[in-house]
Amino acid sequence: MQQGGGFPRIGVSRRFPGASIVGVASVYAFGLGSRWDCDVGWEVGHGGGFPGFGSFMVWLPEQGVGAFAMANLTYASPGSMTLEMLRVLRRAGGLEPRQPVPSEALTHASERVARLVDRWNDREAEAIAADNLFLDESLDRRRDAIHELRDGLGACEAEPIAARNALRGGFRMNCEAGWLDVDLTLAPTLPPSVQHLSVTGGRPPTPGMQKVIDDVLGAMVHGPGRLEVSESADLAGIGALLQLQRQELGACEAGELQSGDGAEETTVRLTCDRGNVDMTVELDEKKLAQVEFGPPPDQDCVR
Repeated sequence: MQQGGGFPRIGVSRRFPGASIVGVASVYAFGLGSRWDCDVGWEVGHGGGFPGFGSFMVWLPEQGVGAFAMANLTYASPGSMTLEMLRVLRRAGGLEPRQPVPSEALTHASERVARLVDRWNDREAEAIAADNLFLDESLDRRRDAIHELRDGLGACEAEPIAARNALRGGFRMNCEAGWLDVDLTLAPTLPPSVQHLSVTGGRPPTPGMQKVIDDVLGAMVHGPGRLEVSESADLAGIGALLQLQRQELGACEAGELQSGDGAEETTVRLTCDRGNVDMTVELDEKKLAQVEFGPPPDQDCVR
């Protein structure tokens, strides 16, 4: 009943001049409205009216909080008031996301997948795979791609899986010369089997790449005048982009590495005054060729 039955509507508004912009995506489901509000997250609810009465119910599945309002006025619409109650809760620190707990099956599967990524074995891959896994991408192609990512990284050790729900999550394998990020989803079969598997990886930036990253961060503050760029680079365009990011995000500092070979391309998570952003730096002949910015994959709203 919470899944949308049509195309979502996107709304952007502010409550008064100078207030922050609020973005909302909403869709009507089977008897319930489902919407994503950048203030409080995922909401599910519905209002109703009847001669003499009006009501509204809403709950936040990801926080485990709900609100319900009844009014003794014909077709009263207390929806805005009820949603504002949730925003007051958020401002007061009363909306804490539920912490998903991995099922025993997910924990066990993540350990098997970590061993598989570390030392591939076709028979083990077939044993843990759901029917669709090697139809989506063949076993041979998956094996070759993982071998290419794994090659040259040295010994690896997997972190515990971070669950997004009981059957879905991801973990990082920290290796001597880089890392591998593994994402998996189990099919609700008996026993549960792997229906989605994604492996990406990266390597630490070389000293030359690290210098360019530091120079780009400095250019966000002081301007691009001292940037060394390749012949193919658009210095004016890069400068304008860095200035825009500075205006939108405030001061930023480099955080966790996300991906890249470390020599020609690196993506790093920037922690900024007004949110996080992923910055990708590309080099050509060891000089800056391109800079791109994008929201982190798990970030639904950009301030």
